[in-house]
Amino acid sequence: MEDVGRFTVLYRDSSGIIWAGSNGYGLQKYSPSLHRFHTLFPGNSLNNVLLLDTKGNLLTEFNGLRMDADMLSNHMLYPLRDLINKRSRLTVNRNGNLWFATEHVGKGQIQVFRYTGPDQGKWTLVFSTPIAVISSLSMITDDVDRLWLAHAAALLEYTPENQRLKLFKYPNSLPGNLIINSIAQTAGNQIWIGTEDGLIRAKPAADTMTFSLLQNSPGNIQCIQGNHVTQLITDPKDPYLLWIATNGGGLSRLDTRSMRFRHFNTRTGFPDNVIYGVLPDNNGLLWMSSNKGLIRLDPATGAIENFTVKDGLPTDEFNQKAMGKKPDGTLLFGGLKGLVAFNPKDFSNNPVTPRVRITGLEINNRSVSYSDSTGILDQTIEFTKKLTLPYTQNSIGLHFAALEYMIPSKINSGIT
Repeated sequence: MEDVGRFTVLYRDSSGIIWAGSNGYGLQKYSPSLHRFHTLFPGNSLNNVLLLDTKGNLLTEFNGLRMDADMLSNHMLYPLRDLINKRSRLTVNRNGNLWFATEHVGKGQIQVFRYTGPDQGKWTLVFSTPIAVISSLSMITDDVDRLWLAHAAALLEYTPENQRLKLFKYPNSLPGNLIINSIAQTAGNQIWIGTEDGLIRAKPAADTMTFSLLQNSPGNIQCIQGNHVTQLITDPKDPYLLWIATNGGGLSRLDTRSMRFRHFNTRTGFPDNVIYGVLPDNNGLLWMSSNKGLIRLDPATGAIENFTVKDGLPTDEFNQKAMGKKPDGTLLFGGLKGLVAFNPKDFSNNPVTPRVRITGLEINNRSVSYSDSTGILDQTIEFTKKLTLPYTQNSIGLHFAALEYMIPSKINSGIT
């Protein structure tokens, strides 16, 4: 730890910054808001799915290696440790029950297990389905505890109540060997599948599913803005709204009742159009990872906040797939220099409006200062209460500064 000497005096200013006078080391500054982000596994690039159990234990891979043995031994997936690979997925239903899906390459099949609870303390193989090629997959559980699993060739529906498994093969009109990145369900039992070739809509019809592919059409704002869909989530407050993150097209919100889109991208205030992942916090705000830091969006107001290395992140560049939410609300995003963990409740807009001071004056585009040849100012502009000027001096410019010492570059100004 760096030696900062002995502190002789401490002062906390109105913005929360702590100033410390030291014996021989000058004035030190500590900004609590720059320490809200925590980095796990610093220096490692995390770009694989995060497997989070109901206790908040984490398991993933980076650089081709599983995380440390202690983390694996504490995880509820420990009994299935030999089956975990990059295509493994873990989801939790509304009752807190765990489902685990993985591709068993040696057997050429996808296997799905259910955790039978702490009383039994074991995993049970529920079903398996053959696959022709190595597949990507994604799965969710819905409000009635059905399990939906999408892979490269089909969509599967499993109902635990009657142990019924349905398989819906994709029609030939869809691209072959689809890369599946995400799956979500909206009201009306519609299933949405995010792929690298567009967004698939699966709509129930009698005892089958009708599939259609939504793709980008240049110049058309009523469609997705990029075909590489990285993640899908259902709006936490309106089950008819679907949020679509894309690699290159920003974030889109689809109202599944009207099939109308609203887009959020660099034209609307985003720092980047590459959105790797999106997670809702407990207040309904959306947090996104990108190549230019983390983005927070308030869906109700459209307010956007960008967090970068200036705010304490280890890097501005994040990765696809590596994201998750713990039971306590902590959000996790994997980046090029580690796994970033933070709790959104620690974030709020600056509660203190910085004091503003006028620092300079221009008259008719010429700088004016105290005691210069113009004689306009009889004291410095900071202390001047009133100016009386002739009508010929009718172009007035004022320079001002906001007294903010935390991240001055993020202060925005406006005149009303």
